[in-house]
Amino acid sequence: MTTKTIPRSPSPRGCSVPLMTHLTPEERAQLVKMADQEARSMSAMARLLIVQGMQRYQAQA
Repeated sequence: MTTKTIPRSPSPRGCSVPLMTHLTPEERAQLVKMADQEARSMSAMARLLIVQGMQRYQAQA
C-alpha cells in the first residue's frame, strides 16, 4: 500500500513579509498539535489561521 503525498505550498507567491508574534507556551503547544495533525509547518498553520480569522472578521463587519 502506498500513501499519496499531497504537495503543499506554505504560502502563495508574493507572500514575503514576515510577521513576528508572541504566544504563551500553551498557545504554542496547541499550534504545534494543530500543525502536526494537518502535516503543516507551524508557520503555515499560523498563516492559515490568520487568513481564516481575517475572513471571518471581515464577514462580521
